[in-house]
Amino acid sequence: MAKKRKAEGRCYNGANRNKKMKKQEDDDRNRNPSMVVDTYIPDLPDPAVHQILSLLSPKLAARSSIVSKQWARIWDSLPVLVFDEDEKICTDSHRRKLFMNFIRNCLKRRKRDKCDLDKFGLRMRYNGGASTMNQCLSFAIERNVKELDICIIRRKMFGKLSRLCYLSSTVFSSAKSLTILKLEGVNLKESIHPMRLLSLKTMSLESVEFNSTSDFLHLVYGCPSIENLLVTSSTLGSPVDPKVHSISSLSLKSLEFTQCRRPVFKIEAMNIESLKLDGWADDIASCQKITSLDLFCTYLPCHYFNGLESRFPLLESLTLHKCWWEDAEHMNIFSQHLKRFVFFENYMQLKVSTNLPNLLQATFVFWDAVPSYLRLTYLGEFLKQFDCSRKTSLQVTDAKGIIFPEEIRNTWSPPFPTLKHLEVEISYTTAVNDYVLIDSLHWMAPSLEFLSIKQNSLVILSERT
Repeated sequence: MAKKRKAEGRCYNGANRNKKMKKQEDDDRNRNPSMVVDTYIPDLPDPAVHQILSLLSPKLAARSSIVSKQWARIWDSLPVLVFDEDEKICTDSHRRKLFMNFIRNCLKRRKRDKCDLDKFGLRMRYNGGASTMNQCLSFAIERNVKELDICIIRRKMFGKLSRLCYLSSTVFSSAKSLTILKLEGVNLKESIHPMRLLSLKTMSLESVEFNSTSDFLHLVYGCPSIENLLVTSSTLGSPVDPKVHSISSLSLKSLEFTQCRRPVFKIEAMNIESLKLDGWADDIASCQKITSLDLFCTYLPCHYFNGLESRFPLLESLTLHKCWWEDAEHMNIFSQHLKRFVFFENYMQLKVSTNLPNLLQATFVFWDAVPSYLRLTYLGEFLKQFDCSRKTSLQVTDAKGIIFPEEIRNTWSPPFPTLKHLEVEISYTTAVNDYVLIDSLHWMAPSLEFLSIKQNSLVILSERT
């Protein structure tokens, strides 16, 4: 019996040792992806392996480097290097440690290789301290990186996001080759030395905080060749700042502010072509070359569009997304060149006059499930001003939102008497009879040649008459 217990003890200890050895091997493999066995996979020509790795996503390419030493060597020389921490393992400290060790080992191996980088990406959680991130930035900038994508994921603690990672603009001072910069989840601190990114063409800032509007403007002015600037969910200063700050650029072609905390800007960019703005109405009088204007939740006076054609003679696309009007008087939209008009559930009592002879497409999005009689009359009068469109799209939550009762049909003229092409999208299934809906649509547009109806993304009708 004693011998049996001793044998069982040896088996148990041996199993424990095997588990420990396997765990150690797994950890070593994660720390050093070049620790692989070459016996099973024959060497392919280096150009073939390079082509295969180039076609894979950066994450898959990194994982594929364990195939053989040859693959690991070639992966080390690829001009694209992206590290992406999986958010699903945020509570796994062991996996977190492996990820950080993986980054350090990759950078250590690549120190011997001074080849330039086309792209460097880092997506990781922030737990305090920025040594690894600064090490990554220095590594990428030393290798003349062209595209830099840094995303810092903030943890949720007691229902609130953890503090932002502070990043000094000094780290970019020597990034002479940078053409694309994407930052997310950082607080960008202005240094005493102004940053100069002479080659930068595109900059995207998401959930980025600046200590002042001046810090943000210094960043923009440090990019004399910038063409595309996208700012989302960021803090650029106080929205009640009485001072109007100017954004001046001769190179800027596209500017977007979405869901930002910011002051009013005077945008002096005479070559800009596309504008997407929210909040208070910015001064865009000097932007006479814009072809696309998108206003989101913007507070506008009705006279904002007066003289639209003379102020923006090249404007082809206009989007008004849930805007607020200073008064409910009359708005004029006159333009010979406007080809696309999009209107999201704005103030329906607004009276509109239009002259849009070249309008190709008009899109209207309304979310009132069951509009009142009065609202339907306003809707009919509003839509009537866009009968000039060659193609119209109506997007509603419920089909009842566009069913005009007999009382209105017998009293009012149809809103689209000459419209030929109508597309309707309904978000939810309703109890409305299809024939009732189709009958209402044919009253709205008696000259239809094409009618399409989608419900829950499924086509329930597509007909030519």
